[in-house]
Amino acid sequence: MRIAVTGAAGLLGRELIQTLNCVHVVLPLTRSDADITLRSAIFRRIAELQPDLVIHAAAIRDLDLCEKQPDFARAVNIEGTRNTLQATAACAADFAFISSDAVFSGTRSLPYGEDDIARPCSVYGQTKLTAEAIVSQWPRHFIFRLSVLFGNGTPNVIETILRTVASGRQYAAATDQIGSATYIPDAARVIEGVIDRRAYGLFHVCNPGEYSRFDLASLAVSIAGLPGSRVVGRRRDEFDGAATRSEYCAMRMDRLPEVGIQLPQSVESALGHYVRAFVL
Repeated sequence: MRIAVTGAAGLLGRELIQTLNCVHVVLPLTRSDADITLRSAIFRRIAELQPDLVIHAAAIRDLDLCEKQPDFARAVNIEGTRNTLQATAACAADFAFISSDAVFSGTRSLPYGEDDIARPCSVYGQTKLTAEAIVSQWPRHFIFRLSVLFGNGTPNVIETILRTVASGRQYAAATDQIGSATYIPDAARVIEGVIDRRAYGLFHVCNPGEYSRFDLASLAVSIAGLPGSRVVGRRRDEFDGAATRSEYCAMRMDRLPEVGIQLPQSVESALGHYVRAFVL
């Protein structure tokens, strides 16, 4: 297949390109190639590329920036998605959208499945849920909800934790913010498997296991053999972020086994792979 990937310079975009390049013709798209907020620009570029599939990974993911600049967030995350989808439809291609666990309210204590009702508590989550609704109107769509991303490349949260602690400083993490985590190489392999099967629809993609941000940081530091005392637990309301963070947004992956995709390795196992290859 010819696969165009928006957000090609981002953490997930780079991993998708590396994974998909082994079998497919991958066509990276960065903002300099085509600004997704400019309908004519993305239409022109997609028409030139004539892809069989577009994976739309471009987005504003900074929760606090989205909260402070909601119009900007909507322009990129909603209208940019609409523009890219319409350009894809004009080529009669498949469309894969990268979404987020931020679509959930976090007001429960059981992992969210794909069929559970989504009620975002942040502007970022609202933009992603609205974009999901737009994407779902195209019959040949895939929607992948991912959680806290870590893996190869800079920046990512686990890298920040390890570098902070290794430098002798403390790293503060929330004890009352619980969720899933997604190892990017595993996510890329799962996404490839789903699209190769043409298994259209909505999928959760994460590594099994649920952790508070504090527990996740502590686990990474422990695996790296660094002093766990430098990871400091705090409540969510002790941080200065503009956006509300969900108290609980762990995800279940009900649909992957249904389409013959094996669930990824555990969070602990994935952290082990990442930390062993990490160079401080």
